[in-house]
This record gives sequence, C-alpha cells and structure tokens, in this order.
Amino acid sequence: FMDYLLQVPRIGALMISQSKDKILLLETKSASGGRWRYGFAKGKLEWGESYQDCAIREVKEETDFSITIKDPNDFIQVTSEAGV
Repeated sequence: FMDYLLQVPRIGALMISQSKDKILLLETKSASGGRWRYGFAKGKLEWGESYQDCAIREVKEETDFSITIKDPNDFIQVTSEAGV
C-alpha cells in the first residue's frame, strides 16, 4: 500500500485572500492517527485529471470553497524521496 501512496501525485492549493494578507491553513490529523498539524488543502490526483482540476476539487472537498486558478502555469513542484 505504501508503494501505491508514494506513486500517486498529491496536489494542493495555497489559498490567498484578495487583499493578499492572509492564507488559509487546514488543521488535519495524520493518516496514522498521530498528531494534529496545519497544511494546505491537498489530495491525490485522480486518473486523467489535470493538476489544476485536482487542486480545485480538493479545495472544494476539504473547505467547500470554490476557487479559480488565475494562471495555470503558476505552480510549485515539490518532490520528496520520503513521499511526504
């Protein structure tokens, strides 16, 4: 199962207020039931889904906010050998 988790890309979105002075962080508990932590709305990319569509879907699922992506080329890619 861990091999599967490490192979599926995880996509997230940084939500910034229109005044650009606030960001939204979500408080979540780790999948293993460990400690609580803060992070961005994120989740696994579904088959055939674009990165942008995945980010929009994950934000809607986790916050019920509808977002738009102003520039589809404006993204940051982070890779971790540990799969985190």
